[in-house]
This record gives sequence, structure tokens and C-alpha cells, in this order.
Amino acid sequence: MFTREIVCGSSEEHDAVNELKNVFRDYKADDVLLEPVNVLSWVEEECFIEAGGYRVVCKANPYTLSSDVEGSLVIGGYSGDRIVFWENPRDKVVLIPYPGDPDDAYFVVYRLSKLGVRAIVFYDELPGRYRRIVVTGVRGFPYGYGAPPLVPVVSIRKEDFLRIRKTVGRLRVYVKTRVSHNSTGYNVVAVYNGRSCEEIHVTAHHDHWFTGYSDDLLGVEVVTRLAKELSSREHRYTYYLISFTAEESGALGFSGWYWIWGSRVYLRERLLRNNIDNIVLDINIDSVFTKPLRISLNPLLYKLGLEISRETGIPVDRIEMDKPLFDSFSYTLNGILSLTLHTHQELRFNYHTNLDDGRECPQDLIDYTIHIVSQVIGIVDKKDFKELVSLSSPAYFIEKEVVLKKDRWPIELRILIKKLYELDSLANKVDTRKFIELFTKSFIKPVANYRINGCFSTYIFPKLLIANDISCILDKQCSYEAIGERMEPGIEKHLPYTPLNYVVEGVYRDQLVNGAYASLEIITYTYLRKLDQLIKESLPKGS
Repeated sequence: MFTREIVCGSSEEHDAVNELKNVFRDYKADDVLLEPVNVLSWVEEECFIEAGGYRVVCKANPYTLSSDVEGSLVIGGYSGDRIVFWENPRDKVVLIPYPGDPDDAYFVVYRLSKLGVRAIVFYDELPGRYRRIVVTGVRGFPYGYGAPPLVPVVSIRKEDFLRIRKTVGRLRVYVKTRVSHNSTGYNVVAVYNGRSCEEIHVTAHHDHWFTGYSDDLLGVEVVTRLAKELSSREHRYTYYLISFTAEESGALGFSGWYWIWGSRVYLRERLLRNNIDNIVLDINIDSVFTKPLRISLNPLLYKLGLEISRETGIPVDRIEMDKPLFDSFSYTLNGILSLTLHTHQELRFNYHTNLDDGRECPQDLIDYTIHIVSQVIGIVDKKDFKELVSLSSPAYFIEKEVVLKKDRWPIELRILIKKLYELDSLANKVDTRKFIELFTKSFIKPVANYRINGCFSTYIFPKLLIANDISCILDKQCSYEAIGERMEPGIEKHLPYTPLNYVVEGVYRDQLVNGAYASLEIITYTYLRKLDQLIKESLPKGS
């Protein structure tokens, strides 16, 4: 039942969530809820390519609409962040490999669509492997709007590419898909009451492409086995075990920010019902492919991350910032502490493919992950809210990312880092919950570089770190790739950047360096003022 492809809003999801509900009931949950979520449901019904007198099976990339197109073939490739062809691709069917980061297919499709191609066929570099990556017809990742891709986009295996590339004449791409803009997916919520009404959430997602072993059936398995443990022991916190719908796709209106929709809706509904303040922490499990795990967390949880590292044996260098790819980021968007246990980087090879079926995972991976999650809960359950956080932890992340020599730091930056390190001295004076919410919402942002070979990650003080990158490169203290164009996904807000391809030796370089350092000073001063404001807002009245 669960190893079938589960698309949000489909009959397969309906069967799966009812089974999950029964599992949680068998494990004596105090309450089990199926919470409906309005989703966009996309399902492939048929996909094939006809070329040279034979037919090969393809897999449509969501959100491709039903299409039947023909055209002559042109083969493309990559040179850095450029897409290259031997001939003009307009009005042709493009055959091109997936980029190094499969999610960059999103940008490839947007660029090729603008060139007027008739269809896009991605081929895999491994035999027997199909891949699904969601693509849309808009640039970037806006929250509230979007569009389906302008042309059909499909995936084929390497062996099919080797046959098709020799095609002389026209090639046909046929896709039949079904799209429902008013389907219903379900978040499955099981509650295990504790001595306190404060809530710890342990989350995963049940929707997946193809078999979805690592992404994220293993996470669902861990959550259900944890239910058995919680039903047999006392605990301080009330635990919400949640399997989210629509993590892979499903946001309404073909939204550019198509993922983590089920968790966003869940928290939005909690906010509307005015019962979101009880949530202390989300522990999310996703994309577990190998060992050891990584810990992606809100920087205010770094002290907790170090303790988890000591107790579980997860190396300290595998502690990193929360990622906008996971359901935990929905909690971050609402100012709630969160962390994800994952090995997302290591999964990239089989990410969203039919080979994500567990065959390449360690045999003890499920037991190992359950053991780690149980240890994390054991650590968390012994602590009250204030003991979970270190208000000064963000200073570590800033200092780690700022690569300028310390003697070149602007005085404003020195003061900012000093203030961050001193924040723990205010822990007993400020309203900790309010400070965490305001700090997280104000200073922790997703940032995307809208280009192939770009990046998509979470930044703390994003304008500061990007200005630092630019200053560092211009001053030749470090060697990075060109920064390019950075935006905050969702609101599509430009962050300051410099077109570094115009940077040359000579009279203009010193002016650019001085301008970059001046920008760094101004941006840091702006963050200093905002930080002081948040501290004042978090102090009790009359302080």
C-alpha cells in the first residue's frame, strides 16, 4: 500500500492515511485526527515517446499537462551555468541530461521554454532510472501564484536516450495527465498526552514519488514505531506525531513554492484557531538514506545540537542550518523552533527516482534512525523550554560564515557579533518565547540563487552574509563563484548583489571594494538596530 506512488489528493493517499490512522489507534493514541487539506493533485496516466519506428516509456515531470507534440530533435548540455546546443533549439524537442543538482531542472525548464522549444526530455545518466522533479511555468518560487510548464517535460532512462539520440526525422512526445484543483489531502495527527500541555511535534510526510523509501516512507515508519514507545511510558511534554500530506507538491494554483504545503496549511490553521503557542519544538525526519545523520536546525538550537551530537555520536560537523526543503521550515516560518534529521545531500543520487527503494541503504538504517530519534526525545523531554535554547548561538553561525579577516571587520559587525554572544545574559530578563518568535521571523530567511549551479538554503542575517561574500571576493581574500542574483523565495525580494563578471583589474576595482565595505557597514548597522528593537519588545513592560 505505502510503496505505491502516493500523490496528495489521490485514492492511494486516502488508503494510506486510513491505515496510518488505524496504526496510531492500535498504539493507544489519546486522539487521532485526519485533518483535510485542500490540494492541487497531479497524476500521470500515460507517457511515451515515439522515435524511429519504436516507442519508449517516459515519466512525466509534475506539473506537465496533457500534451501531444512532434518536432525534430536537438541535444543540449551544460557549460557551467549555461545551457549549450549545437544548433538553434526553437521549435524542436530538446534532449538534455538532468543538471548536477536535479532540482535545477526547474530553472532549465524555465530557460528553455523562453527559447521556444516544443518539448523537453530529460535523460538520466544511470541505466534503469527515472526521475520526477516538479517544474512550473514561473520564474522563482512565489508563494501565491504560478503556472504549469509551458511545454511538456518528461524523464527517460539512459538506455532510452542512447536509442533516441540517433533518431533521424521527427519525434513524438505524448503525455496524458490528470489535474484536480480541488482535491483533498490529509494530515494524520496522533496525540500522546504528557504531564504538560506544551507540545513536541515529531513529523514526517507520506506523499512521495515512485517508491519513496528514503523520501519519506522511512520517516513515516520511524514516527509510527515511536508511537508504540510513547504509549508505554510517561513523558513531560504532549507529543504530536504527524504525517503530513503535500510535502512533495500540492500548493494551490500551480504555486512556484509548491512543496511543504501540508505543513504550511496545518500551522496556518493552528494560528487561526489561536492554539499555536503551545508548540515548543518540531523534530522532523526526512530523506534518510545512510549513516550518520545530519541535524539541520534553527541556530538558536545549536547548544541542543551539540548535546545531541555528544549523546548520539553524530559528528559536530554534520550540524547545519535548517533547510527550506523540509516540513520543519514551515515551523521556522511561524517562528517555532525546529530541526530535521536527514541525509539529504547523500540522497541526491537517488532523489525522486524509482531507485529510491531501500536497496542501497544500510540494512539497519530504520533501527538506527529510531534509536537516534528516541535519544533526541529523551534529551528534549528532560528540559523545560528555556533549557532547549541558547540565545547567543546565532553568533557562532555568523562568525563561521563571515570569512573576512577579523582585522578588516567593520566596527558595526564586531558590535553585532559581540551582542549576539551576550544574549544569553538576557535569558532571564526577556520573554524567551516572544524573542525566539521575533528573532526567527525577522532574521532567518530562505535565499535562492536563480541560476543553474546556484544554491537554495537558509541564511541568518542574509543581507549581511551576502554583502560579506561580495566584499570578500572583491578584496580577493577568498575565491567563490560569482554571487549572481539572490532572492528571498516566496516574496521574490532582491538581496544586494554585484555582477561580478564586470569586476576587472584597474581603477574601478578599488571603488567597488570600498563600496562593498560601505554596504557591509550599512547592512550590519541596520541589523543592529533591528536586534535592539527585538530585545526591547521582548522585555517585560516597565523594564
